[in-house]
Amino acid sequence: MWIRTASKDDINAIHDLLIETWHATLDDIIGREEINRKIAHDYTPDLLKKMLSRPASEYVVADDGDTLHGVAYAAQGAVKGDSEIALVLHLCVKPESQGQGIGQRLLIELEEAFPAARKIRVALNKKDERTQKFFEEQGYKHLGKTTENKSNDDVVLEKTLF
Repeated sequence: MWIRTASKDDINAIHDLLIETWHATLDDIIGREEINRKIAHDYTPDLLKKMLSRPASEYVVADDGDTLHGVAYAAQGAVKGDSEIALVLHLCVKPESQGQGIGQRLLIELEEAFPAARKIRVALNKKDERTQKFFEEQGYKHLGKTTENKSNDDVVLEKTLF
């Protein structure tokens, strides 16, 4: 399994992976319709392609040469009022590939990609206990409500990088 920078050629596979993974992990939590709405609004192939060229961002994938097994994306400066925080916008591993350390390797790659960032942060659905546990095991701590945590359905976790 290789961790590498995503390219435009990966966009359709990334899109498919996000749909598959979010439905498998979040349908029971927030509902299939809400996931479909979020993907159609925030994660179209065109928007994913734009993310590739966003300044101060990192888009990585885990692949075995044939198939993408995971994807992660973070951007520094995405937290209003604090340009020294990198924000993880998505980290997904295909359901059948979970539990093999792929998510941890992707997250490490993101954490190392922002040498000027003091912290890295993620907002998660408060009902998604499995993903919260994953981030807690990687050293992330729960924060109180923050400006980007406008939904009562989110919790915010953060890790100090240095």
